[in-house]
Amino acid sequence: MVRALFILSISMLSTTSYSQIKFYENYVGAGSDIGGGVVELPDTSYVICGTSTSFGNGSAQAFLLKIDSMGQHIWAKQYGGPETETAKRIFHTVGEGFYVFGESNATTTGDIDLNIYRMDESGVLISEKKVGTPAWDQMFDAIKFSDSSYVIVGETYSTPDGETDGYIVRIDKFGDTLFTMQSNKPGPDSYRGVVNYYDSAFVVGGSVWNSDSTQNKSYLAVFKKDGTLNWEKEYGLHGNYRINDVEKFNGNILTVGYHISATTGLRNDYGLRTDGVGNELFSFEYDVQGDRSYEHIAKYGQFNRLYISIVNDDAQTTGPGVDAAVVDFNDGLFSFNTGVLITGSYDDEIGQILATSDNGAIVVGSNRSINVQSPTVFALKIGVDQDYPNPQAPTIAQSIVSIYENVLLVSNVLMYPNPTKNSFFIENLTNSEGGTIELVSITGDLKTQEFSQNELIEINTMNLKSGIYFVQMSLKSGEKIQLGRVTIQ
Repeated sequence: MVRALFILSISMLSTTSYSQIKFYENYVGAGSDIGGGVVELPDTSYVICGTSTSFGNGSAQAFLLKIDSMGQHIWAKQYGGPETETAKRIFHTVGEGFYVFGESNATTTGDIDLNIYRMDESGVLISEKKVGTPAWDQMFDAIKFSDSSYVIVGETYSTPDGETDGYIVRIDKFGDTLFTMQSNKPGPDSYRGVVNYYDSAFVVGGSVWNSDSTQNKSYLAVFKKDGTLNWEKEYGLHGNYRINDVEKFNGNILTVGYHISATTGLRNDYGLRTDGVGNELFSFEYDVQGDRSYEHIAKYGQFNRLYISIVNDDAQTTGPGVDAAVVDFNDGLFSFNTGVLITGSYDDEIGQILATSDNGAIVVGSNRSINVQSPTVFALKIGVDQDYPNPQAPTIAQSIVSIYENVLLVSNVLMYPNPTKNSFFIENLTNSEGGTIELVSITGDLKTQEFSQNELIEINTMNLKSGIYFVQMSLKSGEKIQLGRVTIQ
């Protein structure tokens, strides 16, 4: 039987006639902002984790952004120092706070390790730990067990052949490492997705190198909670395959990923379903024009329904890079041809799809529909019965970090009056190089003015639109330092 092919050009309008909670919001900063993961809290608010250069420390930092049930900004906090930190998955325990998982290169050797944050209910940092090998490590997914221990999956370059190994770390509820292990197979291997398999085991999906075919095959394995391998299997006939995400469904395992076409060299959508011991029940791919991949899968609602995210680069893609979509499927991986398309200039990416308590889902990621100069975080809430918001409608972006949360990098610099109407002053700005003052709005409007050292600078704002502007210093050396924010009325 031929499965229904989701065509990205179809009209995706909700048929639901009653009011539900749905929204599409962008959160914009002065730098690059990436949405990685999301968790729903008991009061139906959400906390998004990600990576941002908009908090004033120059390099990329991990951040948490709390929003209410309608997507409105409540607070944001950043974590990290002069090196690069990322955040990709977040979990919450009532009364204890948050666990956040990502990466950091703030290591003695400069390589990248997995980074583990603990925060309290207000986002205040409790502890930070790094786990890793002597080489570069990267994480892609994580799960939580009922005892508040966690499993993180990814890949490591700490291998004899210099290729990646699949990498697994399990920690307890205090952040202490219970075990680490890697695939130790020849060739490039990677673990991309993980899901709980009852409370005593977990399923890992990814790809492993097959020496006979000299290509990558899609890979599934079930490990017991203590790291003991239960079973592992490879899938795929001809060409390179990869599983990006996994989901457990009625005792079966559902996976999504891609297969690289032998004729075009481009990715095709790929799906696989197995029974509980890895026997293939069916697999398929859509050989479509362009480059496409299934990225994430999430079970939602009370029936056999799934949301799957797709990235594509074809004739219908907006601008360069890839567009993203979220599409409704059943557990047979038949598309219902309903979904939502997220487009913008350059790449549009989804970090996670999470089923919500109202039988809908929330999707977080990044795109450039608001600020084409750099990626911005988005949150898209889908209501019950595939009630999709419209991300193509005109949107007023929110600031990823409010003016009250911003901390000046140079503490003696004064900017006044703030808010302002016609002009404001920057005082005590001393720099031997001199350079340019830049005002960037959350919609990407730019005003520049040169300055010299020991100068009291007056910035004329009469011709600027009302709103929040990020004020940064661009030195002749090329370095940019964020000074703060000013509100123009």
